[in-house]
Amino acid sequence: MKINKTTVLMLSAWAAVVGMFNIIIFAVFDNRGENFWLAYCFTMLAFVIQIGAYYIAYSKKISGTELTGYPITFLSIIYLLIQSAVSLIFMSKIDVQTKTVVIINTLILGTYILLLILSVIGKDAVLDREAKTKSKTFFINSTLIDIESLANKTADPALKKQLTALADVLRYSDPMSSDSLAPIESAIAAGAADLGNAVNSGDVDAALEKCKSMELLIVERNKKCQLLK
Repeated sequence: MKINKTTVLMLSAWAAVVGMFNIIIFAVFDNRGENFWLAYCFTMLAFVIQIGAYYIAYSKKISGTELTGYPITFLSIIYLLIQSAVSLIFMSKIDVQTKTVVIINTLILGTYILLLILSVIGKDAVLDREAKTKSKTFFINSTLIDIESLANKTADPALKKQLTALADVLRYSDPMSSDSLAPIESAIAAGAADLGNAVNSGDVDAALEKCKSMELLIVERNKKCQLLK
């Protein structure tokens, strides 16, 4: 995770909240016994954990999946609020047994860690799925960009029209690739390379022929995609 403006603002806000919490706590509670310090330590741990949770939530992401970190952030804030509320109760109740303070705060921390682990597993599953999807859609999207670039490059009206039509065929094609489609996609890639050479060399007739042959290959690929559903 890069240190950007948002991160700096978040850390500044965190430091301000920690500072205000400490000022209020030490101003309000004069009788600081064992329970006070136990509750205080668990609360400070909760504050420190927020930094780690923020890093876990946003250190790894893929474009379009920014929201995957929100559940971790929400969970961590809820944990901090609960921990702070419970700690304030124990700080004011000096007659509570020390072991009760330790057990309840440990249960809160343990529950949070368990839920955090589950949230991280869920986030990683979403990111892995998105990464695989982007990888499987790369071929069609990349080929589409190449054909659109050729359409913008050529000055011949007939060839531009044919390239635009070919780009439309690609745009509405099934974007998902698979190993079963590798042979025909290799043929399409080779055709796109030949088409690019023809356009760049100004051979309009050859380019038009390549457009027709590529369109047939793309239609065939789409039919095979339907068979794989």
